[in-house]
Amino acid sequence: RNMWSVGFQRFLSFLAFSCACCCVHCKTPLFVGVLLPTNPTDPVLARFRIPPVQLAVEHINASPDILPNHEIVLEVRNSACDIGLAGYELYRLLSQTNETMVALIGESCSTVTQPLAQISKHFNI
Repeated sequence: RNMWSVGFQRFLSFLAFSCACCCVHCKTPLFVGVLLPTNPTDPVLARFRIPPVQLAVEHINASPDILPNHEIVLEVRNSACDIGLAGYELYRLLSQTNETMVALIGESCSTVTQPLAQISKHFNI
């Protein structure tokens, strides 16, 4: 063996070890869609609906006992309590999220919730 090939093999071994060490702390993302009225003209709605969801996700992600090796990632969209907009935002969530959505949170308006529940079950959400 020449010196170059030994050095190159050591470099490859180091690189493989470095990558493996970095991935020890990697977590698999679990995408959760959030469809809630977050109308900026009515900040009260957004203030009372989004923070509790974010707080729960922070607690779950921080716990080593709940969903180990996973991280919940929220994808928040404004539904404005409108079935047309909510349907469009669900479509955007499904088409723009690179990974599979595992859950859908929302909606606070029953006229929007029922159709979204009927649609989302066909996507295994």
